[in-house]
Amino acid sequence: MKFNIDEIFYIAEQIERNGALFYSKAAVTFEDQKLKRLLEELAAMELQHEQVFKKLHADIKIPSGLCDIRCRRKCRGICPSPCE
Repeated sequence: MKFNIDEIFYIAEQIERNGALFYSKAAVTFEDQKLKRLLEELAAMELQHEQVFKKLHADIKIPSGLCDIRCRRKCRGICPSPCE
C-alpha cells in the first residue's frame, strides 16, 4: 500500500485527534484529580501535535503539476491546470 504526502499527514493528524479523544474520555471516568489532570494534559498535548502536523503539511511545497489531496477534492482528480 502506498500513501502520498497528503494522506500521510491526514493519517497523522487523525491519529493525534483520536489520541486526544481517548484521553479526554478516559479523564471523565476517574475521580482521582491527579490522574484526571494528567489525562487532560495528555489530551491537550495530542491536540498540539495535531497542530504541528497541520503546520508541517501546510509548509510543504507540492511540485508543480502534481495535485495534492485538497486539489483533488475540488477537481475530482482531473486537474485542468497544475495545483499551486
